[in-house]
Amino acid sequence: MAFYIGEILKLRGEFLEAHQKGDYLESIVLGKKIIELYKNNDDCDSMEYALDLHNLGIAYDDICMYDKAIFYYRISAELKKKLSGESIAYADTLNNLAIAYSNIGQHEKALKLQEKVLSIRDTLQGKSHTDYTIGLFNLGNAYEDMGDYAKSLEMHTKALIKANRQKDFSKADYADILVSIGRVYEKIGNYHKSLDSYEKAIEIIRELGDMELYRMTLLLSAAAAAEKAERLKDAKNWCKEAIEIRKKMMPVCHLDYISNMNTLAAIYAKTKEYQNAKAVHEEVLELSEKILGKNHAYYADIINNIGVDYCGMKQYEEALQFHRQALQLKKAAVGKVHHQYALSLISLGTVFLRMEQYENALSCYREALEIRNTLYHGDHVACADVLMAMANVYQKRKDYESAIKYYSDAKLLRKRLDDTKSAVYIWNLQCLGKCYIYANKRQEGIRYLQEAIEIQQNQYGTKHPDYASALRQLGAIYGTLGEYQKGIALWKEAASIEDEMLGEKSPRYWKTIIELGYFHIQQKEFTKAMNLLLRADSFSEMEESWLIEYKALCQLYLAKCYMEWDEKETAWHYYQKALKSQRKVEVTGDSKFDAEEKQFLASYQSRKWQPSAIRILRKNTMELEKQIEPLKIVGIVTAGKNETSSTSTDKIQNKIELLQNAYTTLEKSRGAEDTEAVEAALALGDAYREQNRCEDALFWYQKAEKYGDEKIFAQCCLKEGTIYLQTGNYRKALEKLTNAKRYIEEYDSIHTQEYIEIITLLKELYQVQAKQRTMFFDKKEDILQHEEFTKADKKKELVQKTSDENIEYYGKLAFSMEKEKGETLEYAKILLKIAELYCNIKKYTESLLFFEKAADIYHRKKGEKSIAYGRIMERIGEIYFLLEKWKKAQQYLEKAYGISNSQQQKKFFSSKKKLAAIYWKTKQLNKLISLKMGQNVE
Repeated sequence: MAFYIGEILKLRGEFLEAHQKGDYLESIVLGKKIIELYKNNDDCDSMEYALDLHNLGIAYDDICMYDKAIFYYRISAELKKKLSGESIAYADTLNNLAIAYSNIGQHEKALKLQEKVLSIRDTLQGKSHTDYTIGLFNLGNAYEDMGDYAKSLEMHTKALIKANRQKDFSKADYADILVSIGRVYEKIGNYHKSLDSYEKAIEIIRELGDMELYRMTLLLSAAAAAEKAERLKDAKNWCKEAIEIRKKMMPVCHLDYISNMNTLAAIYAKTKEYQNAKAVHEEVLELSEKILGKNHAYYADIINNIGVDYCGMKQYEEALQFHRQALQLKKAAVGKVHHQYALSLISLGTVFLRMEQYENALSCYREALEIRNTLYHGDHVACADVLMAMANVYQKRKDYESAIKYYSDAKLLRKRLDDTKSAVYIWNLQCLGKCYIYANKRQEGIRYLQEAIEIQQNQYGTKHPDYASALRQLGAIYGTLGEYQKGIALWKEAASIEDEMLGEKSPRYWKTIIELGYFHIQQKEFTKAMNLLLRADSFSEMEESWLIEYKALCQLYLAKCYMEWDEKETAWHYYQKALKSQRKVEVTGDSKFDAEEKQFLASYQSRKWQPSAIRILRKNTMELEKQIEPLKIVGIVTAGKNETSSTSTDKIQNKIELLQNAYTTLEKSRGAEDTEAVEAALALGDAYREQNRCEDALFWYQKAEKYGDEKIFAQCCLKEGTIYLQTGNYRKALEKLTNAKRYIEEYDSIHTQEYIEIITLLKELYQVQAKQRTMFFDKKEDILQHEEFTKADKKKELVQKTSDENIEYYGKLAFSMEKEKGETLEYAKILLKIAELYCNIKKYTESLLFFEKAADIYHRKKGEKSIAYGRIMERIGEIYFLLEKWKKAQQYLEKAYGISNSQQQKKFFSSKKKLAAIYWKTKQLNKLISLKMGQNVE
């Protein structure tokens, strides 16, 4: 007995050594010998035997022999359960068994086992153990395999939260969780979050330094996701980094290296860096010749690819030369009746199409179609591809009836082959729809484009970039038809989706923004256009060669907007910028820029330029300070009716235009971080919010948040959080409201109306989330949140007494105090409390009665030069300002300003802008100048 146990121990050591070296076949041989020894000695009922069964299963797992692995895992699991119950060792084997089931596509079995594993780990190890965290991760992977991406993300996110709290959690495992999150987000089309997770994982693996193969694989995955998001600069950089790693790990003649090089060349082609693409293809050609020789079809494919590169560079003769060479090589290698030969014919036809040699293109396509019909009996999607290529030629020739016929034939063939969910079928529908539009058959054209949208919606839902792309296609057609308002609705929805799913790092999002800006220009909505185009123009990646044409258009559109505002110099400035950008674009023939430029120049030269709103407001000023202040003041005066429902749309729009002009001037002269520029941005956000234009409001609040001080930051966070809550973006709402809350708790007083408002909104957010049970609230965190809001509710009851009942309560208290002690300062403080309560419910007239009574007491008790009295004067002035009673407002604000000015140390007056607005409105320029210079005005 001792002899065979010693032999097992010896073999087990050899097994582990072979496995560690990666010699899995040797480890399997050794593992089988171990199992045989147990059987020969009738000792198959021990935990040691179960362990060796488990290890043999791992060895089979490593060489992807999953059926064998499952066989040994199952026996091991059954024995472990029999001997030790639902132990940790049993859970370990169940976990491996679940993963093996997943690898052979039996995902339901895998899911049930992973749920069981997690339950055991919870019972025996607790939720704070790292194994429980790994269990959540594995369960998330099982849900992913089942296609339940929401549950998958929930499990992965919980795992990530727990891993963050566990100091001993492996960094490599943490990166694995991030990779899985990135992969799931990629599957649902949220490339923004996908790439964010991939980037974090790459950084962790890069820091670890000893996982180069994993890093290379991860870089290639990230590059593929970035390519889908049109973040081609990132895709290119990650692909190049992966290639450098592969070059160190294996010879350059390895086929995987060649495959990665071809991927890089394809990205170069997408970024219009055809010279770089050609250089990569030439290196691949040299390697292919060494590996396969010149007579192989793959060698001919690379020759074909170089022809495509020359075509991209518009060197058509060289392109034809390489395509013809590829055609001859394929003819020699595989014969004419072969799909590879047909593919080269199609490539040759595409060059002729680019050269506008339409008959030659059709000749190539017809021959390719004949070959494919012979090979596939006309019953393959490859035949539909050629039909579409032929339709493209007829469309270029403006023979729309013929184009419609071939597009329709291709569509019917794909439908018969049940290929109605592919990207090519969607493209087929869109091409067919456009052709009908060009043929003046509007109804049929719109129908096909709407069908494409419906398919994408059914396939992906309404939060996917492919759905957004279908919306953009129909929106563009509405633009062609001059139905810009319909187009705007579609482009705005597309932009919203792309903002969420692609993020602002994606050039595709900015291309959508530029096109949306163009549509607003066509509708003469220049402020809306300006807001969008200025943002797009600041996107740094627009300087890339493949995007510069969009930047040029963006700048030309901005020139148009400024021209419509009668800003002649600024319009010309942006036109010059557009020209500079356009010079970097390689364009042949007429382009959209050419057409827009001609239109702009004609309007610019024939325009009867009027003094702009800015110039009118600057008329009586000389210095920069005097130029800027009136602009801001008029904006603020107009903003005085913010809180009244009677404000007309025209007045609000006028206010926006004035504030926009003010902001532009301030930004140019002082920079975006200037205090008054920040205030103008904040006022613009309020104005847009008043119109329920949340997207525009958020843009300006974010600008103010970025450049403002801490107090402005908190205000902006509150305003943004409110909008996000109203529009259902609860994650963003939580982030912004929490930021505002933390600022006030640290730097300000929690006994304020603003703090109560934040707490109330957070409570509302919590209640919504509690109903929806989304993943970003952990159970323990839920309890903490609930306790915090319960405390806040109690605080709210003490601080915010805005109902009639509370006013009545303080009224009785004031009456009692007056009766017992007379008109004391304590009595006056109660009056001020009642006044503020009336303000909270916007009963300003009633509030004034109590403010003025309190002011009289403070005047008698503290004196007319006291700070307390001055503050009450200022508060009364602010209320009269809100009521647009300018004379009364001026009277009280001047008193407050005078008292503040008389203080040597503590100056309290904060309504300078309001008083300045009154002076400007009532043309009291001398007082305005005195106020500006800090002098007395009375």
